[in-house]
Amino acid sequence: MELCHRDWILGSAAGQRLGEYIREWQGQWAEGTPDFEQFEEGVHKRIMALERELLAEALAGYDVTAEEIEVGGVGYRLALTSSETYLSAAGPITVSRKLYRPPGRGSKSICPLELRAGVVSGYWTPRAARQGAFVLAHLTPGDSEALFAELGSMQPSRATLDRLPKALSAQWEAHRPAWEAALRVQERVPQQARVIAFSVDGAEANWRLLAEVDQACGPPSQPTIEIVGFFHACDHLKEGCDAIWGESTPRSKAEFERLKTLLKEADDGAVRVIRVLNYHRGRAQGRKRQRVEAQLTYFRNQRHRMDYAQYLRDGLPIASGVIEATCKTLVTQRLKQSGMAWTQPGGQAILTFRSLIQSHRWPAVFDKVKVVLPRFM
Repeated sequence: MELCHRDWILGSAAGQRLGEYIREWQGQWAEGTPDFEQFEEGVHKRIMALERELLAEALAGYDVTAEEIEVGGVGYRLALTSSETYLSAAGPITVSRKLYRPPGRGSKSICPLELRAGVVSGYWTPRAARQGAFVLAHLTPGDSEALFAELGSMQPSRATLDRLPKALSAQWEAHRPAWEAALRVQERVPQQARVIAFSVDGAEANWRLLAEVDQACGPPSQPTIEIVGFFHACDHLKEGCDAIWGESTPRSKAEFERLKTLLKEADDGAVRVIRVLNYHRGRAQGRKRQRVEAQLTYFRNQRHRMDYAQYLRDGLPIASGVIEATCKTLVTQRLKQSGMAWTQPGGQAILTFRSLIQSHRWPAVFDKVKVVLPRFM
């Protein structure tokens, strides 16, 4: 079998062109030192051509020849045979394939070759689609197009690239609950883990949201601990200091640093901050009093979530740095580039696959999403 395959490669048009090119390059040594970069590019170009020949022959073998087939309990009759071009990781490949149509006018035809091989969106081979989606999770369609052109393999247009994640995302969203559950079953919490932290950045409704998540997860094995992010609390503390001692004055800066240290390290840190704010609220009037009152109310409402000294002794996280870093690496770096505007489906498609890549789930996930249509059986 191996010998037959080797003989086919040597006898193929692309294999012969590769061999001729190598012999031609070897002959250049007689006249001097040949350009290695030129040789490297020439070899790559011809190997890609050989790969396309191999893939085209292999892909054609996934076609089905019959007068009638059955898919999902539905009968389909042979409608026509035609050529189609697909995009592989080595570039475009053209094969002859058959289309089958179910009974009824206006019924949509199916292509067994595409279903059996896992062709995505009627155009991408599985490996090409995986590479395209991975690159698009990091780069814009325009930059992705330029990258593929530089690599010298497949060269999809930016419009074609732009459509790919939307098609894959539609498949993921249709099965999200079941597939996410399947992924979680495969994952294991490391033995050294002691804390599971769930954080949300920004809105007043966060505590209600977190409570709903906590309730949905069922009774915890240990009491849930709610923590206000330390640096978020410090933002309110600075507002209070500026209200009392003036915007960014030396006294305000000094008192802020003192109270921030107490808040973090003292067992009664939040209580001591409340005492300071309460004292100066009583001495203030007008707008100044309102500003101090707002921060005093905040610290009183959140006091039970600010035992930072104890949290640190227990090895608990006291800041939302992880979620903020995620906002930056997951969302900002990709979706907030100059001039960008997003629709919900387009943005969600990018974020879905970007998050799966960053959480090291990409290989397992792509096996599920690559086939947009049911497989032919």
